[in-house]
Amino acid sequence: MNNEIIIVNAPLPLDAGATYTSGFADVSAYNSIMLAVSSDVSGTMYADFSTDGVNVQSTLSFDVSSNIPDLHRLTIGRRFFRVRYVNDSVAQTSFSLQCIAGNHEILSAPVNAVLQRDADATLVRSIPSFLEISTNKFAGIRKNNKSGRNGDIDTATVPEWVWENGGVYTGFPTGTPEQIEVVSDNANDTAAGSGARSVTVFGLDENFLQATETIALNGTTPVVSVGTFSRVHSAFVASSGSTNQAFNAGIITVRHTTTTANVFLTIQAGRNQSNAAVFTVPDGKVGVVVNLRVEVDRANASSISGFLWVREDGKCPRYRRPFTASNSSVFIEEPYGGLVFPSKTDLGVVVTAVSANNTSVQAAFDIVLIDDD
Repeated sequence: MNNEIIIVNAPLPLDAGATYTSGFADVSAYNSIMLAVSSDVSGTMYADFSTDGVNVQSTLSFDVSSNIPDLHRLTIGRRFFRVRYVNDSVAQTSFSLQCIAGNHEILSAPVNAVLQRDADATLVRSIPSFLEISTNKFAGIRKNNKSGRNGDIDTATVPEWVWENGGVYTGFPTGTPEQIEVVSDNANDTAAGSGARSVTVFGLDENFLQATETIALNGTTPVVSVGTFSRVHSAFVASSGSTNQAFNAGIITVRHTTTTANVFLTIQAGRNQSNAAVFTVPDGKVGVVVNLRVEVDRANASSISGFLWVREDGKCPRYRRPFTASNSSVFIEEPYGGLVFPSKTDLGVVVTAVSANNTSVQAAFDIVLIDDD
């Protein structure tokens, strides 16, 4: 009896949406199957097991990300085995798939490898898991930090959101997505000016998928984006005068082009970065808020209270996770297991009460995005 046998070896690249299916092989003489696959286009691999080589009794599925080699070891529980691979909506230019039946040891992985979420390799790393997520060592899992500041909240103006524009946040519209425009209130923020010259925005497109675009400024004249946006999460100055040493001269506003009341963000003069404690979970993702921090500026003799504002897609808004803080007491919470929110959920930090006028508040939360499949 041979120690191992190759069942499938190197099919040709697949067209968009195409499926490869191998024939059934009798693997009863072996105890395991090794599956190795790589593709320049994401897809899904299926391992089918059968008792008669005709009807499938059990199936295992594995997500395959583009340009990340994937390896799995399966214990054989039925006599016959075959593999299927379904390509995504783009034609492949490179594709490798090999299946070997044999008697294989348990898999291991190098410490610097990027792992699929369904990887079955044994992994030992000396760095904390949150650093692995932050450095993209797990496919399909990403961390986002959202921080914001509201420098002037009064007793008569609450509720106010923690964003630099102040007042109620206006960047969660429920209408039709539009192109956005970026404009400064200072003429020096322009493509050849002494202030900010271009701004990069990060947000969600018309399908609530993650999108980014860099837009050249034209001073006090709004410049319209190429893409359509339903949300904008953050913005920063990408280029500026004095060989990128300068800060923005005026307040830069990011808003919808037609419905200009839908202001997503502002970049305050001399900051080069927006600060808004708001976020929307992209489509196809699950968002897990793993911590929340709220604090009052130490110079303010004031106490505050508020909530994490939440609105799931198509539902009413809710106040979650109440908090209190003062200039001598910072609110920090790390909910066990995190707070889990489905795709298209809007999130933001809202201050509902302050004890004194001119209160300055900062807030931040970390949210981990996980592929929802």
